[in-house]
Amino acid sequence: SNNMLWPHEAAFKGDQTLNGKKLGNYNLINVGSNEINVFNKEILKVVIHEFLHVFNYPDLYRYYNSGSPVGEWDIMSDSTGYGQLPLVYTRDLFGNLNLNIEEITKDGVYTLRNSQSTNKNDLIAFKIKSPLSEKEYFMVEFRKKSGNWDSSLSGSGLIVYRINNNVDPWIGNRNGLPDHIYVFRPNEVNLNNGGGYISGAFLSKESGRTSLDNLFFSNGTSSGIKISSVGSANGDSISFKVAFPKEETIKEKPQNGVIDKVELIGKDRYETSALISKNTFQSSETVILVNGGASADGLTMSPVASYLKAPILLVKNNSIPKEIVNEIKRLKANKVIIAGGEGVITKKVENQIKSLGISNIKRLGGKDRYETSFEIIKYIDANLYDVENIIVANGFAEADLMSISPIAGRDNMPIVLTRKDTINSNAYAWLKNENINNSYIVGGSGVISNSLLNKIDMIAAADIRNNRLGGINRYETNSQILRRFALDSTNALYIIKGAEVVDGLSAAPVSVLNNGVIVLAGNSLSSSQKEAISKLDINELIQVGGGISKHIRDNIIEVVK
Repeated sequence: SNNMLWPHEAAFKGDQTLNGKKLGNYNLINVGSNEINVFNKEILKVVIHEFLHVFNYPDLYRYYNSGSPVGEWDIMSDSTGYGQLPLVYTRDLFGNLNLNIEEITKDGVYTLRNSQSTNKNDLIAFKIKSPLSEKEYFMVEFRKKSGNWDSSLSGSGLIVYRINNNVDPWIGNRNGLPDHIYVFRPNEVNLNNGGGYISGAFLSKESGRTSLDNLFFSNGTSSGIKISSVGSANGDSISFKVAFPKEETIKEKPQNGVIDKVELIGKDRYETSALISKNTFQSSETVILVNGGASADGLTMSPVASYLKAPILLVKNNSIPKEIVNEIKRLKANKVIIAGGEGVITKKVENQIKSLGISNIKRLGGKDRYETSFEIIKYIDANLYDVENIIVANGFAEADLMSISPIAGRDNMPIVLTRKDTINSNAYAWLKNENINNSYIVGGSGVISNSLLNKIDMIAAADIRNNRLGGINRYETNSQILRRFALDSTNALYIIKGAEVVDGLSAAPVSVLNNGVIVLAGNSLSSSQKEAISKLDINELIQVGGGISKHIRDNIIEVVK
């Protein structure tokens, strides 16, 4: 997408030769002038970075997302000085160097040599696997601010990073979340955001950071692994302590692959909403109120609820049911966000909230569901996080919205509601100026037309033409979403009646907090749903609302790993 003279690596596909030699992979480096040549500090690091691409080293920075998952700790991310060393992991894998890396499998104190060591017998990195994940693990290495290459690093110490093999290693981090490699750092602003203080990622006695208590997976769940007692970085080796989660804290799976079967079924949708909240939240500063008959408004609020770790509770147009009043009191909430305009939730409800002693009330609503979704996305951008990626869905395809809403909340992707062929003009103009990186289109061409997809594609940096998630019906769309976005570490599955999704409206944000996904149930599971579910490692099965047969639940248990 850049000017052709931008420094890059590429492959020549022609048959021409140069001095009798066939041309293949090459680097183009724009050296500028005699004063700015390949031996200049600013150019040499570019030469090294691009030359490593010839050996299939991938980029470790994000093409379309902000944030720095790796930063200065690998030249394939943010180059520094004359060009710093790659991480031990990338050197070993992409350089095929057979470096001395061992795996830590039990509690203990361990020592590493400086990663610059050229002695093949020196141990320069450890791999640490948690018993809680098959596809994600952690690496530690000792980076020393010294030598020809690493002297420009911000400091010396233990670097801890996560490897996510749900992402193709040869793609690296270029596609953004989830990243293949993520370096743990202080002051991270949000899950995997790639913010915080990446230059301060090193741990050492001198830095004052000598422990990491939360080595988390890409979905935010804890691995249970702790690193502590990191020693001095002044010498050529560094020591540290590793503790694994104790066995009694790890749930053992029974033969059927499911630990818990939970039913959250109230006498109506309002009581079910309160039960969902009670099952997850001990307290919550904020609650989000949604009209029990306005599914689209509620599901569009799911990214807000997920980010704030707040429950969605259902109310009526003119009143708050007794079960919801009791739940608001139990949560000790002091702030309320209302989804929808006064035609959806009236002033009477606001007055009832005030009578509970809550004065901090925010309403996000427009004249219709499309304007309401626009107000919500603007609120997110101004108050929660910068909007970079979005979900586009038809405002009347509530079942499709239900399937995608946990993903939207988990991955910080606000939902934009549209009609089949058109999008709110004000929303489109705002998104156009927001420099959107990526977008996913939920529903087949009968729900979101190809012409509207192309219109969204025009304002997104990434090519979104292959980002449609739509099947012949709501259940096939559900399976496509599961296949595309469900993580290997997913451990909770929420079953919701596909014909009437309002019962599950409150389940979207809690499924994010409980590392879960939503499955829409018809009279039976489709073959594609079974295939998608079979790849998940489920610990908990939660039925939300009534009308779902025991046959469906048993069917899920049969196909879960």
